[in-house]
Amino acid sequence: VSTQSTGVFPGSMSDKKIKLYGVNPSQPYRAVLWAMLYKNLPVEEVLIVPGKKDKNGSRNPEFLRMNPFGAVPVISDDGFLVYESHAILIYLAEKYNWNDLYPKDVQVRVKINQYLNWHHRNTREVTLKLIVAVIRPDLGYPLCSKDDKHLLSILSQIENILLKDNKFIAGDRVTIADFACVAELIQCEKEYFDVFDFTPYPNITRWLNEMKKLPKFEEVHSPLARIAMNLKKQKEGKKASL
Repeated sequence: VSTQSTGVFPGSMSDKKIKLYGVNPSQPYRAVLWAMLYKNLPVEEVLIVPGKKDKNGSRNPEFLRMNPFGAVPVISDDGFLVYESHAILIYLAEKYNWNDLYPKDVQVRVKINQYLNWHHRNTREVTLKLIVAVIRPDLGYPLCSKDDKHLLSILSQIENILLKDNKFIAGDRVTIADFACVAELIQCEKEYFDVFDFTPYPNITRWLNEMKKLPKFEEVHSPLARIAMNLKKQKEGKKASL
């Protein structure tokens, strides 16, 4: 169950829903949101736009008191604050016994944790290389070539190492690692920002299709599709006016 609000900070409401601060285009935000909805955990989405200083911005003093690093997502679980998406996913999994998504078997968990650590300088780079320049040109990130060697190396490792013998990122069952990874890749597809074709990567393509079958996929990703469509229309309008 998800509800939405704007600029609501801890202590201002009395309900027990976990507040999730951020915005749908944020990949780490979507990873947390989808996991929470998948597990039917009541969540109230609170709009916070990364990099902005106004009321609903991540550089707003009120938000900086929640996360001094000024990044999303952040959760407030009855006033207890957690930031960094992977820390949030692990916290929720441990507190609410998500033993399917984060099994207690230490040898399974370490495979998940290995991926979550690898993610930051690898899968996360896909967004920095292909997406940020498209959706947030104000941040000044350059749009990299689809032939970028680092980009292709990352995708090759996901294809030929992580998914070579596994149905999902950390084994044969979906885990929090999949929610973290898919948020960075699925946005690149044609239905969204259409910046990369995964057809040459059959394992990634198969895995993406498996993820799309999971509960709450449409609920999480339909807002992203609308944002991508509106952005496309804006660009087409600018071209037409030239």
